[in-house]
Amino acid sequence: MPSLRVLSVVILVGMGAAVAAVGGSGDSGEPVNEPRGALIISRPDPTSPGTAATFDVRAENQREGTPGWRISRARGTKAGLAGYAGAVSVLPGQPVPLSVNADGPVRIRALRIGWYDGVGARQVWQGTLRAQPETADPGHWQARGLADTTGWPEGHYLLRLDQGAASRYLPLTVRSADSRGRIVVLTSPLTWQAENRPAAPASTGRTALPTVSFNRPYADGYGSAGFLPNDAGIVQLAERSGQRLGFLTDYDVATDPALLTGAAAVLVGGDSQYWTASLRTAVRAVGEAGTNLAFFGAGTGARQVRLVDAGRALQISRAKPATSVQLTGLRPSCSTKPSGTGAAGAGWVVSNADWWGYRGTGVQTDDVLPGLIFDRVDRASTSATGSPHPMQVLSFAQTACPSPAGPVPQSGVYLVRPSGAGVFAAGTGRWACALTGACTSRSGKAVRLDEKTKRVVTRITRNVIAAFATAEAGRRFSAKDSVSQYSALR
Repeated sequence: MPSLRVLSVVILVGMGAAVAAVGGSGDSGEPVNEPRGALIISRPDPTSPGTAATFDVRAENQREGTPGWRISRARGTKAGLAGYAGAVSVLPGQPVPLSVNADGPVRIRALRIGWYDGVGARQVWQGTLRAQPETADPGHWQARGLADTTGWPEGHYLLRLDQGAASRYLPLTVRSADSRGRIVVLTSPLTWQAENRPAAPASTGRTALPTVSFNRPYADGYGSAGFLPNDAGIVQLAERSGQRLGFLTDYDVATDPALLTGAAAVLVGGDSQYWTASLRTAVRAVGEAGTNLAFFGAGTGARQVRLVDAGRALQISRAKPATSVQLTGLRPSCSTKPSGTGAAGAGWVVSNADWWGYRGTGVQTDDVLPGLIFDRVDRASTSATGSPHPMQVLSFAQTACPSPAGPVPQSGVYLVRPSGAGVFAAGTGRWACALTGACTSRSGKAVRLDEKTKRVVTRITRNVIAAFATAEAGRRFSAKDSVSQYSALR
């Protein structure tokens, strides 16, 4: 782990009002020429709703968003700029060490992801860091600056780095200290890091387990890893709901399981495969206590990892992947391998259209939502022991799996636990990306989903978030046990 000691760094606090959106389209933005080693910080407006003792998501999302916050492909693929944050998450006001590999001044902007009348993000902070070229392994890059998060509202962030024609993201969460009575939006940096390529093991040898470090840039998503396709849409719709929200990462819960205590609901994004034992235990425990659970992906918790090196590295187990039947009611059909029919994927076939989550969508039983079944695929578990009931099947389709087994079933489900907690599980790896249109094929090319598919997925997601705003949603929104009607699931 690199030292968090910062050498020759001067933090200067700018005076005045809130930082405005910089650069209009957000795709240029050369930083000013500051002294070498300096990180210039402009604080946000102290009247921001995020500085209050109780975060007001409605007030925050009434503020003006920042158009043009997304990085273009041309800027995101331009060489010469890389970086990572020295923390996965922080509490408001805690500093964030920044390690950046570049030559010269780099503009850094903190973009809080939210609804903001559909804009999707708001800039809450900006600074300039004088970076230096790094020749060592990323784990030994110097932290040459600290971002001061004083006044930042709780939430999930992307720090945007700009220098010359290049741009990169650094994901960061300003976490909630208390989840009680809140819908917790849980992102998945454990999975992002486990899937980060190239993954250079910290140790070698036949008996050594693959170990990857958090002290390196994310290779995918221009540095954002899986956040944009798998989490951003969930965050934005949760903020649009105006419900009381909390913000945590799977890393936070893995290191402090008590953080989820008393949550009304936990929302898990589209790709959250790699879990520690403590994370699994914590999520299961709150579900058994009445916390609603929503899993907007497939293969959730199917891989086992543990934190090592004081929490800055991840060891990936070679053990047979665990099932998450007790959590989601689902078991893998295609495990972690891609599925679907070509780049377009297969269709989600509506079952039980009278389910409350379909309200307002206009769908009927046997309607097809093209392209929604792709990548990882789950199916409802019919085991007489261990499977939670009542469980209502929401979709049923046969999809291709890259194995000699041929077509396999896919299903999304809604179930109610004995505690009264409601549980929604999508059972497909393409649900979350359908919310933002950020879906891709196996080759990484953008896939254009049917407008009906996107509209229905968005409405179901909003219905689930609204229903899960109060714990024990299953006592108000029942499930009709229907698994036995689908013999192909056995």
